[in-house]
Amino acid sequence: MNLGFIGFGKMAKAIANGLLSSKPDYKLYCYDIRLDLEDFSFSTSIIALDSLIDLEQECDILIFSVKPKDMESVVKNIKGTETKHYISIAAGISTSKMKSWNPKIKNLSRVMPNMGAFSKQSVSAIYSDNIETLKITQDIFKSIGITIILDNEDLMHAITGLSGSGPAYVFLFLQSLIEAGIREGLSYEIAYQAALYTIYGSIQTLIEYNQNNKTLSHPANWIIKVASPGGTTIEGLEALEEHRFKFSIYDAVHKATEKSKLLGKQ
Repeated sequence: MNLGFIGFGKMAKAIANGLLSSKPDYKLYCYDIRLDLEDFSFSTSIIALDSLIDLEQECDILIFSVKPKDMESVVKNIKGTETKHYISIAAGISTSKMKSWNPKIKNLSRVMPNMGAFSKQSVSAIYSDNIETLKITQDIFKSIGITIILDNEDLMHAITGLSGSGPAYVFLFLQSLIEAGIREGLSYEIAYQAALYTIYGSIQTLIEYNQNNKTLSHPANWIIKVASPGGTTIEGLEALEEHRFKFSIYDAVHKATEKSKLLGKQ
């Protein structure tokens, strides 16, 4: 199956890397007016074409991976057909808006991947009103992590606020743990390793437990395992509650979600 990337930036390269590593049945093409393949390890395995017209003609599936500000121009400049499948990874742009720009686009899906795509650990939320396009899109994005199917496109805003922006919250938490360790007398190197692998080990333990037991174990169950009565952890948890730690997370996701809604109206 021939798949083409309209725009070949970092996220497109991550998707292509995943496909070339695990889906040999896909033949990949790309078009980008500022094409740079120096940082793409599979540069000899993708065919760069000279025009948008050539790309659309050659491919069965096209992924819109240009910046949101360029989407309207690109969508209006493709031919559009009922037989091809189109996938957008542009944040804040609805499928209905894209179809209003080009009514000839029929088979369309929208995806919100996240930073995990660079290590094949993406959370990719998918929406489409076409079953076949949805299945094709899910098959593609499973190559870079997990997929979540949404039955309501409006929920893309919440996904943007949670998993789209979420890596930044995680990195801020990591930074805070490192700096807290340094404040208590640890070297940067020790604090960094301790904080990084504390986060990694905790999440990996939960993931493995859920996979082995086919469940979604509540995080509160694991907090209880760490927090002994009258111990050190409960003191730390009390401090977090005093500073409204959970509310800060709620508010961060809410503010990012509202911003996504605002951008979608522009």
